[in-house]
Amino acid sequence: MSTPNRKLPAGAYESLRGFKGQSAAAIHMIQDRAKGKVALVEAQKLMAANPEWTSLIYKALMAGTGGIVGIDDADEDWLDRVFEGHPSDV
Repeated sequence: MSTPNRKLPAGAYESLRGFKGQSAAAIHMIQDRAKGKVALVEAQKLMAANPEWTSLIYKALMAGTGGIVGIDDADEDWLDRVFEGHPSDV
């Protein structure tokens, strides 16, 4: 899904989607292990395709940057706020 006023490169948002997808995959595995594994692979592909952003987002989440304490609370607005002004070539 494309957001018209994105402030960061597409890879940043893809990586965030990967983190959120990974979190959701864990829940899916409880209900349907096969579907959960498929969801996990897809989420990890997004993160692997954007290793720099994956690392930056991971560090920000672990540090509680921007008042976020978990991936469920992180969204595109948080991402924009935390990484505003970050070099766009990452």
